[in-house]
Amino acid sequence: GLVSNFVLRISILVAILAPLARADSPDANDPSQKICEQTACSFVTVSYHLKKSDRPYLNGGDSEFGQQTILQAILNKNALDSAGVIVSDKGEVFTFEREPAHWEVIDHITVKGIDGTIVPAKIDRLLLKAPGRILRIEGALPTGWKPLAFADCGPITPETKLFSVTMGTDRYYRMYVKPCDYGRNWDRSIGSGDCLRVPSTSHATVLCDQDGRPVGVTCETEIDLGPGGPIWRGKDILADPGVSDEQSHRLQQKMEEE
Repeated sequence: GLVSNFVLRISILVAILAPLARADSPDANDPSQKICEQTACSFVTVSYHLKKSDRPYLNGGDSEFGQQTILQAILNKNALDSAGVIVSDKGEVFTFEREPAHWEVIDHITVKGIDGTIVPAKIDRLLLKAPGRILRIEGALPTGWKPLAFADCGPITPETKLFSVTMGTDRYYRMYVKPCDYGRNWDRSIGSGDCLRVPSTSHATVLCDQDGRPVGVTCETEIDLGPGGPIWRGKDILADPGVSDEQSHRLQQKMEEE
């Protein structure tokens, strides 16, 4: 009687207080889980499968061109891997634009998704207003692959809480979530605005708000928030017409001829 009623009251009290305790815990305001849930199915691994080039300097490992890694990968019949992220339902993938450095050594490109499925892709365009490259997956997106659902985070102020999420390309494919820093411009005479510092990365990074919603992508470690700064918001990345792969090749050939 009395003991069982006491136990029942304690059980009810614990059930009521447990959610409150979780809400007050340090992890309650941590958006990492929400960020991963809303971005994991958008991350992919981009593999550049390499071949030897007809250009001697591309096969010679000249450090000036940064080709030693590529040469070794060609000799080992390997591929260079980089993280990318699907940014539209048209199969567009945003990724780092500096790897590999020369298109002549690319034999073909594949993209691997969260389920292990591998599909072919091609270089679509080099962005004009941000360091980054857009690849396009050939055919429809495999089931379970999801483009980022970009939200608008509004103006960026010192009170705006943004977070970066990246994916490593080692055998564990871990996702790393870190807060971004707001930077004030010390020297107003140089004319640039304040900045947003993104934790150091060598891969494509997704920027998310406090609710875990993706708001943009970047390959920069520091984004100038002034009018001349690089674009990073999702809608602006998608609207950048860029330079097509075909245009890039023609421009390079023209420069070499001249």
